[in-house]
Amino acid sequence: MVETEADVRDRDTKIAALQG
Repeated sequence: MVETEADVRDRDTKIAALQG
């Protein structure tokens, strides 16, 4: 499955939220 730019951005946002 190919990740779109939106997928990557959304994941990065979630990771950043978890890290605070």
